[in-house]
Amino acid sequence: MRKNNKKGFTLVELVIVIAVIAILAAILIPTFTGVTKDAEEAARDADAKALYTQYINETVDANQEPATDFYIYADGYYYQVENGALDVENESATAPTGDPAPFVYNAPAANP
Repeated sequence: MRKNNKKGFTLVELVIVIAVIAILAAILIPTFTGVTKDAEEAARDADAKALYTQYINETVDANQEPATDFYIYADGYYYQVENGALDVENESATAPTGDPAPFVYNAPAANP
């Protein structure tokens, strides 16, 4: 009687493993993409809030009255401040327009 001493995987087993990996990748890649987009948006919102706080601190330090209606430019997006309240839910990638042109606050350049 002859012994069957074959080692390794069959082609069918390899195809099944590859198919399972492809199915998992098809499920997980869109999930991770959504998570990264949410994280980027949260980071932008946090930057806008920090810039708003910085603006308020700068105007108070200079003994000036802060503007109540203006825009904050953070990470490529414009955030509206209306009646002294920052609205992080309605960011826009396009510059605000109007007559007169609205005040846009951007972080001052850092001192080297």
